Amino acid sequence: MNLEEKNSREIEDFLKSKGAEVVGFASLEGIRNVPKEYPNSILIGIPIEKEALKTIYTDDQSTYVEAMKSLALQLNDIVLEGEDYIKENMNYNALAMSRERVAKDFEGLASKIPHKTTGTRSGLGWIGRCALLISPTYGAALRLSTILTDMPIKVGTPIDD
Repeated sequence: MNLEEKNSREIEDFLKSKGAEVVGFASLEGIRNVPKEYPNSILIGIPIEKEALKTIYTDDQSTYVEAMKSLALQLNDIVLEGEDYIKENMNYNALAMSRERVAKDFEGLASKIPHKTTGTRSGLGWIGRCALLISPTYGAALRLSTILTDMPIKVGTPIDD
């Protein structure tokens, strides 16, 4: 097993132990707005529960709203813990695209490096007509977050179509 495979397996195991269901690895080479010191990304995804999705088109969407808030907080914790793990245990640089950083550093809640871009670059899905990442397993029902890193990783095959 080479260094890229070892690093990818180690961080994937860690992130999944924290609650991530989907983990993908991507090179960000050639993408605008990517800080040069972070050429790679790790995408983390957690599926949205079916029961919550069923309430989107009902009069009472509180189940969906609460599920989305809960997933956002869970993902935030996972990417921050992942950043710490990469820095402290693996000795590489990392930057979690946490809610606080996206809002502070990127003027609003839209990151300059969209999670769906790291998703397509990692081969975990494609952009659908709905402008969301579509996963073969979960469709558009994934909540996503990203960690930027300089850690050598085994990247997926990008989906460009």
